[in-house]
Amino acid sequence: MAEGRIVAHRLLPLSLTFDHRAVTGGEAARFLKAAIADLERAS
Repeated sequence: MAEGRIVAHRLLPLSLTFDHRAVTGGEAARFLKAAIADLERAS
């Protein structure tokens, strides 16, 4: 709600699945953060 009003927002549920044998959690987190930043800039 914005100032007592209901406001519609676009929403894209986003998840990431990866194999820990090939990618570390830190690498996956950095990738997901970069992907989210790119999507936010595109909107």
